[in-house]
Amino acid sequence: MLNMRKIKTPKLNHIAIKVKDLEATKEFYQDVLGLKIQEERPGKSIMFKDDYGGIIGCILSEKVSIN
Repeated sequence: MLNMRKIKTPKLNHIAIKVKDLEATKEFYQDVLGLKIQEERPGKSIMFKDDYGGIIGCILSEKVSIN
């Protein structure tokens, strides 16, 4: 009999992204993706939590770039 051990695999836990429009971002993450707000700092940032414990931080910024 083969001895099978569980292997712990890495996962993405949290990310932060810069956004130009917090209200549009809030609507998208709530209405389209179904995420719940973890914390909100009006005019500054919003943090969303997924069903697996991951956090997406959205930070208001005028300088948003796509790389």
